[in-house]
Amino acid sequence: LGGSLAAAQDVTPPLLAVARVRAYIFHHLVTITLNEEGSVYCGAIASNSGGNYVPSVFQLKTGTNLDGHGFIGAVLTETLTHVVVAGLQPNTAYNVYCYAEDSMLNGISVSDIAATLTAGVVTLPGGDYGWPTLTYVPPYEVLDNDRITLWLELNEDGFFWCAAVRDTGFGTVAPSRMQLKNNAGFFDSWGTASSTAMTKNVAAVRLENLAEDTTYDVYCYAEDVAGNGIDRTPAWVPDPDAIKATKRTGLRTLLVMAPSRLLVRPTSGQSFRCRSVGPATWNLLLPQHLASCCQ
Repeated sequence: LGGSLAAAQDVTPPLLAVARVRAYIFHHLVTITLNEEGSVYCGAIASNSGGNYVPSVFQLKTGTNLDGHGFIGAVLTETLTHVVVAGLQPNTAYNVYCYAEDSMLNGISVSDIAATLTAGVVTLPGGDYGWPTLTYVPPYEVLDNDRITLWLELNEDGFFWCAAVRDTGFGTVAPSRMQLKNNAGFFDSWGTASSTAMTKNVAAVRLENLAEDTTYDVYCYAEDVAGNGIDRTPAWVPDPDAIKATKRTGLRTLLVMAPSRLLVRPTSGQSFRCRSVGPATWNLLLPQHLASCCQ
Protein backbone atom coordinates (compact mmCIF):
# COMPACT_ATOMS: atom_id res chain seq x y z
CA LEU A 1 0.00 0.00 0.00
CA GLY A 2 2.84 2.39 0.87
CA GLY A 3 4.41 1.75 -2.54
CA SER A 4 1.12 2.53 -4.29
CA LEU A 5 0.77 5.85 -2.44
CA ALA A 6 4.30 6.81 -3.34
CA ALA A 7 3.66 5.99 -6.98
CA ALA A 8 0.49 8.07 -7.01
CA GLN A 9 2.17 11.12 -5.42
CA ASP A 10 2.77 14.09 -7.73
CA VAL A 11 6.51 14.35 -8.37
CA THR A 12 6.47 16.38 -11.60
CA PRO A 13 7.17 20.12 -11.64
CA PRO A 14 4.58 22.56 -13.00
CA LEU A 15 4.72 24.16 -16.43
CA LEU A 16 5.35 27.90 -16.10
CA ALA A 17 4.58 30.29 -18.96
CA VAL A 18 5.38 34.02 -18.92
CA ALA A 19 2.73 35.79 -20.98
CA ARG A 20 4.25 39.28 -20.82
CA VAL A 21 6.25 41.74 -18.73
CA ARG A 22 4.94 45.29 -18.45
CA ALA A 23 7.27 48.09 -17.30
CA TYR A 24 6.41 50.85 -14.84
CA ILE A 25 8.65 53.36 -13.04
CA PHE A 26 9.59 51.37 -9.95
CA HIS A 27 8.37 47.87 -10.79
CA HIS A 28 7.60 45.34 -13.49
CA LEU A 29 4.26 43.56 -13.76
CA VAL A 30 4.86 39.96 -14.85
CA THR A 31 1.83 38.04 -16.15
CA ILE A 32 2.17 34.26 -15.82
CA THR A 33 0.20 31.00 -15.98
CA LEU A 34 0.71 27.56 -14.39
CA ASN A 35 -0.74 24.25 -15.51
CA GLU A 36 -1.51 23.37 -11.89
CA GLU A 37 -1.90 25.19 -8.59
CA GLY A 38 1.31 26.50 -7.10
CA SER A 39 3.51 29.49 -6.30
CA VAL A 40 5.58 31.76 -8.52
CA TYR A 41 8.65 33.87 -7.69
CA CYS A 42 10.12 36.43 -10.09
CA GLY A 43 13.27 38.52 -9.95
CA ALA A 44 14.99 41.25 -11.91
CA ILE A 45 18.72 41.78 -12.49
CA ALA A 46 20.00 45.05 -13.97
CA SER A 47 21.38 44.40 -17.45
CA ASN A 48 24.29 46.82 -16.97
CA SER A 49 25.47 45.13 -13.78
CA GLY A 50 26.41 41.73 -15.14
CA GLY A 51 22.82 40.55 -15.29
CA ASN A 52 23.45 37.95 -18.00
CA TYR A 53 23.49 35.01 -15.59
CA VAL A 54 20.60 32.78 -14.54
CA PRO A 55 19.69 33.27 -10.87
CA SER A 56 19.39 30.23 -8.62
CA VAL A 57 16.25 28.85 -7.04
CA PHE A 58 17.41 30.23 -3.69
CA GLN A 59 17.87 33.72 -5.13
CA LEU A 60 14.43 33.77 -6.75
CA LYS A 61 12.70 32.46 -3.64
CA THR A 62 14.41 34.87 -1.24
CA GLY A 63 15.35 37.85 -3.41
CA THR A 64 19.02 37.53 -2.42
CA ASN A 65 21.36 39.59 -4.68
CA LEU A 66 18.50 40.56 -6.99
CA ASP A 67 17.67 44.14 -7.96
CA GLY A 68 13.94 43.47 -7.75
CA HIS A 69 11.81 40.65 -6.42
CA GLY A 70 8.18 39.51 -6.27
CA PHE A 71 6.15 36.50 -5.15
CA ILE A 72 2.59 35.25 -5.37
CA GLY A 73 1.16 32.11 -3.80
CA ALA A 74 -1.98 30.09 -4.51
CA VAL A 75 -1.82 30.57 -8.28
CA LEU A 76 -4.84 28.88 -9.86
CA THR A 77 -4.57 26.43 -12.74
CA GLU A 78 -4.40 28.02 -16.21
CA THR A 79 -5.27 31.47 -14.86
CA LEU A 80 -3.49 34.64 -15.92
CA THR A 81 -1.89 35.97 -12.72
CA HIS A 82 0.22 39.06 -12.00
CA VAL A 83 3.50 39.06 -10.09
CA VAL A 84 4.77 42.51 -9.03
CA VAL A 85 8.58 42.73 -9.19
CA ALA A 86 9.25 45.77 -6.99
CA GLY A 87 12.31 47.74 -5.88
CA LEU A 88 13.48 48.85 -9.34
CA GLN A 89 14.97 52.16 -10.48
CA PRO A 90 13.55 54.47 -13.19
CA ASN A 91 14.84 54.30 -16.77
CA THR A 92 16.87 51.13 -16.18
CA ALA A 93 17.03 47.90 -18.21
CA TYR A 94 16.47 44.63 -16.36
CA ASN A 95 16.50 40.93 -17.18
CA VAL A 96 13.49 39.22 -15.61
CA TYR A 97 13.41 35.55 -14.56
CA CYS A 98 10.79 33.45 -12.78
CA TYR A 99 10.65 30.24 -10.77
CA ALA A 100 7.60 28.10 -9.92
CA GLU A 101 6.73 25.17 -7.73
CA ASP A 102 3.46 23.30 -7.28
CA SER A 103 1.56 22.63 -4.07
CA MET A 104 3.65 19.47 -3.54
CA LEU A 105 6.81 21.65 -3.66
CA ASN A 106 7.98 20.23 -6.99
CA GLY A 107 10.01 23.04 -8.56
CA ILE A 108 11.14 23.78 -12.10
CA SER A 109 14.79 23.27 -13.05
CA VAL A 110 17.51 25.86 -13.61
CA SER A 111 17.19 25.34 -17.37
CA ASP A 112 13.44 26.01 -17.05
CA ILE A 113 14.26 29.21 -15.12
CA ALA A 114 16.56 30.25 -17.98
CA ALA A 115 13.69 29.71 -20.42
CA THR A 116 11.55 32.29 -18.57
CA LEU A 117 13.97 35.12 -19.39
CA THR A 118 12.51 38.38 -20.61
CA ALA A 119 15.57 40.45 -21.46
CA GLY A 120 16.18 44.19 -21.33
CA VAL A 121 12.85 45.40 -19.95
CA VAL A 122 13.35 49.13 -19.35
CA THR A 123 11.46 50.86 -16.54
CA LEU A 124 9.77 54.17 -17.31
CA PRO A 125 11.59 57.48 -16.70
CA GLY A 126 11.15 59.20 -13.36
CA GLY A 127 9.33 62.46 -12.69
CA ASP A 128 5.88 63.13 -11.29
CA TYR A 129 4.62 59.65 -10.59
CA GLY A 130 2.22 60.24 -7.69
CA TRP A 131 -1.44 59.59 -8.38
CA PRO A 132 -3.95 62.39 -7.66
CA THR A 133 -6.93 62.21 -5.33
CA LEU A 134 -10.49 62.96 -6.48
CA THR A 135 -13.04 64.14 -3.91
CA TYR A 136 -16.66 65.27 -4.11
CA VAL A 137 -17.13 68.60 -2.33
CA PRO A 138 -20.24 70.56 -1.23
CA PRO A 139 -22.82 70.86 -2.66
CA TYR A 140 -21.68 67.46 -4.10
CA GLU A 141 -24.38 67.25 -6.78
CA VAL A 142 -27.16 69.58 -7.92
CA LEU A 143 -30.16 67.92 -9.54
CA ASP A 144 -32.33 69.57 -12.18
CA ASN A 145 -35.01 68.17 -14.45
CA ASP A 146 -32.62 67.51 -17.33
CA ARG A 147 -29.12 67.77 -15.85
CA ILE A 148 -26.90 66.75 -12.96
CA THR A 149 -24.07 69.05 -11.89
CA LEU A 150 -21.22 67.44 -9.94
CA TRP A 151 -18.80 69.38 -7.74
CA LEU A 152 -15.33 67.82 -7.68
CA GLU A 153 -11.93 68.61 -6.24
CA LEU A 154 -8.51 67.30 -7.30
CA ASN A 155 -5.50 67.74 -5.02
CA GLU A 156 -3.51 69.21 -7.94
CA ASP A 157 -4.01 70.63 -11.42
CA GLY A 158 -5.58 68.18 -13.83
CA PHE A 159 -8.74 67.06 -15.60
CA PHE A 160 -12.07 65.42 -14.75
CA TRP A 161 -14.23 63.15 -16.90
CA CYS A 162 -17.69 62.05 -15.69
CA ALA A 163 -20.64 60.13 -17.10
CA ALA A 164 -24.22 59.35 -16.12
CA VAL A 165 -25.60 55.85 -16.69
CA ARG A 166 -29.32 55.17 -16.35
CA ASP A 167 -30.24 52.64 -13.68
CA THR A 168 -33.25 50.65 -14.89
CA GLY A 169 -33.44 48.68 -11.67
CA PHE A 170 -30.65 46.18 -12.27
CA GLY A 171 -27.73 48.37 -11.25
CA THR A 172 -24.88 49.69 -13.41
CA VAL A 173 -21.32 48.65 -14.19
CA ALA A 174 -18.37 51.00 -13.72
CA PRO A 175 -16.87 52.08 -17.06
CA SER A 176 -13.17 51.87 -17.81
CA ARG A 177 -10.67 54.71 -17.73
CA MET A 178 -10.52 54.90 -21.53
CA GLN A 179 -14.31 54.84 -21.87
CA LEU A 180 -14.62 57.83 -19.55
CA LYS A 181 -11.78 59.78 -21.18
CA ASN A 182 -13.05 59.22 -24.73
CA ASN A 183 -16.84 59.26 -24.13
CA ALA A 184 -16.83 55.75 -25.54
CA GLY A 185 -19.30 54.00 -23.23
CA PHE A 186 -23.06 53.58 -23.31
CA PHE A 187 -23.52 56.84 -21.46
CA ASP A 188 -26.71 58.89 -21.16
CA SER A 189 -24.59 61.99 -20.63
CA TRP A 190 -20.89 62.83 -20.47
CA GLY A 191 -18.94 65.87 -19.31
CA THR A 192 -15.44 67.10 -18.59
CA ALA A 193 -13.80 69.96 -16.69
CA SER A 194 -10.37 71.18 -15.61
CA SER A 195 -8.86 71.40 -12.13
CA THR A 196 -6.82 74.59 -11.76
CA ALA A 197 -5.21 76.46 -8.88
CA MET A 198 -7.17 79.56 -9.90
CA THR A 199 -10.40 77.84 -8.80
CA LYS A 200 -8.71 76.09 -5.84
CA ASN A 201 -8.80 72.89 -7.91
CA VAL A 202 -12.59 72.70 -7.59
CA ALA A 203 -14.69 72.29 -10.75
CA ALA A 204 -18.29 71.66 -11.76
CA VAL A 205 -18.96 68.90 -14.29
CA ARG A 206 -22.36 69.21 -15.98
CA LEU A 207 -24.14 66.14 -17.29
CA GLU A 208 -26.89 67.47 -19.55
CA ASN A 209 -29.79 66.32 -21.77
CA LEU A 210 -31.01 63.77 -19.25
CA ALA A 211 -34.58 62.52 -18.93
CA GLU A 212 -36.88 63.93 -16.28
CA ASP A 213 -37.75 61.91 -13.18
CA THR A 214 -35.14 59.25 -13.99
CA THR A 215 -32.54 57.54 -11.81
CA TYR A 216 -28.87 57.63 -12.81
CA ASP A 217 -25.58 56.40 -11.43
CA VAL A 218 -22.59 58.69 -11.97
CA TYR A 219 -18.92 57.71 -12.37
CA CYS A 220 -15.85 59.93 -12.66
CA TYR A 221 -12.17 59.66 -13.52
CA ALA A 222 -9.36 62.21 -13.14
CA GLU A 223 -5.73 62.70 -14.13
CA ASP A 224 -3.15 65.28 -13.18
CA VAL A 225 -1.34 67.33 -15.82
CA ALA A 226 1.46 64.74 -15.92
CA GLY A 227 -1.00 62.01 -16.94
CA ASN A 228 -1.12 60.18 -13.60
CA GLY A 229 -4.60 58.80 -12.98
CA ILE A 230 -6.59 58.23 -9.81
CA ASP A 231 -6.31 54.51 -10.67
CA ARG A 232 -2.50 54.83 -10.16
CA THR A 233 -1.67 54.42 -13.85
CA PRO A 234 0.74 54.57 -15.57
CA ALA A 235 3.53 54.38 -12.98
CA TRP A 236 2.02 51.90 -10.55
CA VAL A 237 -0.04 48.74 -10.58
CA PRO A 238 -3.57 49.82 -11.60
CA ASP A 239 -6.23 49.97 -8.91
CA PRO A 240 -9.26 48.19 -10.46
CA ASP A 241 -11.66 49.73 -7.92
CA ALA A 242 -10.66 53.39 -8.29
CA ILE A 243 -13.43 54.36 -10.73
CA LYS A 244 -15.99 52.21 -8.92
CA ALA A 245 -15.19 54.19 -5.76
CA THR A 246 -16.32 57.44 -7.45
CA LYS A 247 -19.85 56.13 -7.99
CA ARG A 248 -22.73 58.40 -6.91
CA THR A 249 -25.72 56.09 -6.68
CA GLY A 250 -29.40 56.73 -7.29
CA LEU A 251 -29.32 60.36 -8.45
CA ARG A 252 -32.84 61.12 -9.68
CA THR A 253 -33.62 64.07 -11.94
CA LEU A 254 -36.56 66.29 -11.03
CA LEU A 255 -40.08 66.04 -12.40
CA VAL A 256 -40.90 69.51 -13.73
CA MET A 257 -43.36 68.77 -16.58
CA ALA A 258 -42.51 71.86 -18.61
CA PRO A 259 -42.36 72.52 -22.36
CA SER A 260 -38.95 73.04 -23.92
CA ARG A 261 -39.50 76.73 -24.82
CA LEU A 262 -41.95 79.42 -23.81
CA LEU A 263 -42.38 82.44 -26.06
CA VAL A 264 -44.28 85.41 -24.63
CA ARG A 265 -45.48 88.08 -27.10
CA PRO A 266 -45.98 91.43 -25.29
CA THR A 267 -48.39 94.17 -26.41
CA SER A 268 -47.97 95.79 -29.81
CA GLY A 269 -44.78 97.70 -30.36
CA GLN A 270 -42.67 95.81 -27.87
CA SER A 271 -40.04 93.17 -28.60
CA PHE A 272 -40.42 89.42 -28.02
CA ARG A 273 -39.19 87.90 -24.80
CA CYS A 274 -38.28 84.21 -24.64
CA ARG A 275 -37.85 82.01 -21.62
CA SER A 276 -36.03 78.66 -21.87
CA VAL A 277 -37.40 75.82 -19.77
CA GLY A 278 -36.83 72.09 -19.55
CA PRO A 279 -38.21 69.50 -21.99
CA ALA A 280 -41.60 67.98 -21.33
CA THR A 281 -40.42 64.38 -21.29
CA TRP A 282 -43.48 63.34 -19.29
CA ASN A 283 -45.70 63.91 -22.34
CA LEU A 284 -44.24 63.35 -25.78
CA LEU A 285 -47.38 64.75 -27.44
CA LEU A 286 -46.74 68.30 -26.22
CA PRO A 287 -45.26 70.72 -28.79
CA GLN A 288 -41.57 71.51 -28.52
CA HIS A 289 -42.35 75.24 -28.71
CA LEU A 290 -45.21 77.01 -26.96
CA ALA A 291 -46.15 80.60 -27.88
CA SER A 292 -48.25 82.72 -25.60
CA CYS A 293 -49.61 86.15 -26.55
CA CYS A 294 -50.35 88.98 -24.16
CA GLN A 295 -53.47 90.99 -25.04
